[in-house]
Amino acid sequence: MSETTPRTAAQEWRAHWPLVFAGLLGFSLSAIASISLGVFTQPLEAAFAWSRKEVNAGVLAYSVGMVVLSPLFGNMVDRWGPRRVGIPGVILTGLAFALFGTATGSLLNWLFLWLVFALMSQVAKATVWTAAVSSEFQVSRGLALAVTLAGSGVGNSAAQISSYYLINEFGWRLAYVIMGLVWGGIVAIACYFFLWGRTDRLRTSGATTKAPTEILSGMTVRDGLKTWNFAALAGAAFFGELLVGAIMMQLVPVLTGTGLSRVDAAWLAGTIGIVTIAGKLICGALVDHLPGKYIAAVVIALPIITCAALLTPSADPLSRLIPMAAFGLSVGGLIHMLPYLTTRYFGLRSFGTIFGFIGSIIGIAVGLGPFCSGWVFDATGSYDLVMIGGIIVSIAGALLLLSLGRYPEVAAKADEAAALRAAKPAAAE
Repeated sequence: MSETTPRTAAQEWRAHWPLVFAGLLGFSLSAIASISLGVFTQPLEAAFAWSRKEVNAGVLAYSVGMVVLSPLFGNMVDRWGPRRVGIPGVILTGLAFALFGTATGSLLNWLFLWLVFALMSQVAKATVWTAAVSSEFQVSRGLALAVTLAGSGVGNSAAQISSYYLINEFGWRLAYVIMGLVWGGIVAIACYFFLWGRTDRLRTSGATTKAPTEILSGMTVRDGLKTWNFAALAGAAFFGELLVGAIMMQLVPVLTGTGLSRVDAAWLAGTIGIVTIAGKLICGALVDHLPGKYIAAVVIALPIITCAALLTPSADPLSRLIPMAAFGLSVGGLIHMLPYLTTRYFGLRSFGTIFGFIGSIIGIAVGLGPFCSGWVFDATGSYDLVMIGGIIVSIAGALLLLSLGRYPEVAAKADEAAALRAAKPAAAE
């Protein structure tokens, strides 16, 4: 089959399912530090007499690195291809996570470790996996990205539950080391065998010597950044990820603060990962058939249910199932919809760089979220103001997504059809 021959969804999956598998594992590693921080928070507080704000200051340092580095490493993916960037990236990410076990109790040391992790982990962020998968899937891109990005749900559950038991069994220092080396090693092996995006595959086979930016179609960086679609998508990403950072990275403390025991909170937080997978798969199945902006708007509005429920204390874990399910669906759906909409509105030519800029916005939000929620808790003794703010930003994000236009290829076809209809009467005359 030639490179220009249209494929069915089934043909795409038969040819490239190993790539999706590698992407799923790679994405499971990408958020290991932030997702597990909620479980590590109380052991770190006990070990170093830190406040919650000081523990979360590390994520703020990480977000600074993410803001600066996301466009740079996104451009590396555009220029070199996902494989050349991704394999070294997962190895460095695992090693950098293991280094958290060397924390000395100095806040400067803690911030330095997070900056190191920011530098290492940016090489293997979502851009690598979404660029590779999007390059090989056109008909079933939504579902393929959903399965790939389900890795964060796998990582969420694995990080929450494994860190809880590893800390209890070996202490927090060895827990960091074991998780980083074992997890990073497994992912690196899978990527070595299966991480082959379209540009990686063509250049390795000798079919082309062109750079990825010369093979793939889409907007240039300059043209993409000028559009309202970019501004709206970036704004929605900020609001959505701000709330994710404020709640997800502090989920165990948030739940214990509303009345649950720590073990119930850890298990409930762990199940969020399963629900995020469902959120991605549902969105992935729908966006191959429906306009993505409507699905994304619903997804970003779902935490309104969660925030409203968490304003009421409860010691019953069953009462938190529906609010946590709504939050998990939102987290999973948002992780899927942001890169998917980027590929549809801007194409793949400069996807890495354009999504890198959105990643910078996400980095600001991810850093501010837990820092602000920790500050609110230290100042008020509860997370109530965080929940009220969460309702507001969810509404704002949904409105921004609804303001997005049609996909460029859809708009172009509509303009072409309108031109043909206008030309018919003139031809008849």
